[in-house]
Amino acid sequence: MTLELGRQSFADEATLMMAIVNRTSDSFYDRGATWAEDKALDRVAEVIEQGAEIVDIGGIKAAPGAEVDAVEEIRRVGSFVARVRSAYPDLVISVDTWRAEVARAVCAEGADLLNDAWGGADPALVDVAAQHGAAIVCTHTGGVQVRTRPHRIEYDDGSPPRSPTRSVMPSAR
Repeated sequence: MTLELGRQSFADEATLMMAIVNRTSDSFYDRGATWAEDKALDRVAEVIEQGAEIVDIGGIKAAPGAEVDAVEEIRRVGSFVARVRSAYPDLVISVDTWRAEVARAVCAEGADLLNDAWGGADPALVDVAAQHGAAIVCTHTGGVQVRTRPHRIEYDDGSPPRSPTRSVMPSAR
């Protein structure tokens, strides 16, 4: 069996390294170190040299902060995905977004994987992935504290909010 991530295939037992490159000036992860496009591209080169097979590009801070609309998110990540695809044609490019509109734009620029950490807040996201042959990862940011929109701490089955849990998928390389 193989794991298909856009244009790349990996053995299902492979361990893959994903690096994060945030295109936000107020990133809690890197404190805005990769906000400038050239700095972000330098970071992509650095993490590939360190062994990353996947680079996850984000355009919205995943913590309390200013609202970022879809147009601004596309501005932050769309053309950057195109630059990364041009420079690294074999790299698996992931984009951290919950919006189908953003997904459509980044898939057109060469994204292979959509990383939806909002648990399906925009149900059309899976349709965009299917239309473009992109893989999709869907997790949730549920829990007690609201981080940012479209945070959903209630579950359709009426369950009370829960603390986030982590699952680790077994794999080896």
